[in-house]
Amino acid sequence: MRTVNPRLVGTAVWMLLVAGTAHASEGCGQRALHDKSTATLMLSPMNVFASGQPLFYLRYTDDLHVLYFKPEDVVAVLEEELAGLRAKYPTVTFSESRIPLGWIRQDLPLKEDTDLFKYGLREPGFALDLDLLVAALLDKGQAAVDFLPLRISRQEIGNEPNDPSSIKRVNWKTREEEGRIYCDAGGREIHKTVDVIIVRSHD
Repeated sequence: MRTVNPRLVGTAVWMLLVAGTAHASEGCGQRALHDKSTATLMLSPMNVFASGQPLFYLRYTDDLHVLYFKPEDVVAVLEEELAGLRAKYPTVTFSESRIPLGWIRQDLPLKEDTDLFKYGLREPGFALDLDLLVAALLDKGQAAVDFLPLRISRQEIGNEPNDPSSIKRVNWKTREEEGRIYCDAGGREIHKTVDVIIVRSHD
């Protein structure tokens, strides 16, 4: 009588679930992926995420994938944003908690993997800016994309066939909005952000 490893069964079922739900996005169609304005972004070497260092993460429950970020990369992007705000508006006082860089510093070094959205629960303004933070990290390639978040070990992050080493950034625009969509090569949406809201007059 053959025996079956329950871990392998669970993984196989999960992979079928991911394959059925992590569908291609309309904004990540083949025409958009090959448009001349579409950029290819190389992600960080995945071994940096398998070191055991606690990471920030953001989970997308609708598509069953997780993005991981190194704490120092998150801090660096937020420091750049704060410096940009202070340079643009020199007469305005910007607190670190506005981003909320101050709260993140207080939690470092992380004791365990930490959901970035927890800071959005403290500061609603950051919840709105979170998409832009993630987009900035993806633009820099400072992320790991995990399409199989149920794992036996951290060493599997980025080492599965579903986990991309590069992604596509697609520009999108409607009559009301424009922004960026980040996709894998197969057209699965990884992240989406609105950069501009278009206000039209009704004269």
